[in-house]
Amino acid sequence: MHLSRILLTLGLLAVLVIPARASDFGLLLPENHIVDSPEQKSLRLTLGAVDPFFGRGIPLERPQAFTVLRQHDGILDRSEHLSVLEETTAYGAKAWTTEVTLPSAGVYHFIMQSKAIWQPEKNRFMQYTVRVQVPVYGSSEGWDIPSNTGLEILPMSRPFGMTSGMSFTGQLLLDGKPVSGALLEIARLNPVARIDMPPATPDNGKASKGKKNKIPVPLSSFQPVQELKTDSQGVFTFTCPMPGWWVFASDTESDPLKDPEGNLKPLRCKTEFWIYLDDSAATGKKR
Repeated sequence: MHLSRILLTLGLLAVLVIPARASDFGLLLPENHIVDSPEQKSLRLTLGAVDPFFGRGIPLERPQAFTVLRQHDGILDRSEHLSVLEETTAYGAKAWTTEVTLPSAGVYHFIMQSKAIWQPEKNRFMQYTVRVQVPVYGSSEGWDIPSNTGLEILPMSRPFGMTSGMSFTGQLLLDGKPVSGALLEIARLNPVARIDMPPATPDNGKASKGKKNKIPVPLSSFQPVQELKTDSQGVFTFTCPMPGWWVFASDTESDPLKDPEGNLKPLRCKTEFWIYLDDSAATGKKR
């Protein structure tokens, strides 16, 4: 084979095998994104970490904090639930689960903060602060309250009861002040991957059509994670074209920590906000 033909073949292979950067996000998923039935007295949640596009779990040690906020009649309730976490597996990796009681109506804010995680491949530490809201028994009171967790995404549009094609607007705050020109990452959790199944294996791309846990092939290396920047007031808007779970995230540098060898390495603190969008084509149908 001529050298030119060999180079052409290698070039085609390079195009076919699209490099997709690995992405890591904290995971905080409730079993129901809305609780309407008064007969449901509790809600189970899964706490972990994931590469959303591929639906691959990332092992997570016991979180540093797990907090529930709820506002009713202008009064803010706060409770800690770290002690009741149980180890589990989510998307094939070590994760945590718990069941939180729902004493009355309101918007429940679930907030998970991980410990600082050493990432040797990135030569840094990472810490997730993850937030998700669940409206309970028909109440929407308090969806716009801040969590006061340092760096946070404050919703400016109600983050539930949304359908695909709608836009989510939020404001990035650091200690209550807007963060202008900050980079945000947005990703959609792979709806094909199942939380109770192990991650897909490399040969699944050749598996039969009956396989339900295939690794998706991105259209380009830029597809798995979208990016945008906040405006001068820390505000951003993003339109979610498809239904499912979406995560919005931004990070900032904090005080360095010592790595396993005792050397000071940077710590990135990542704040995340998860929302769920129903399928607009299914509007009016029973969930």
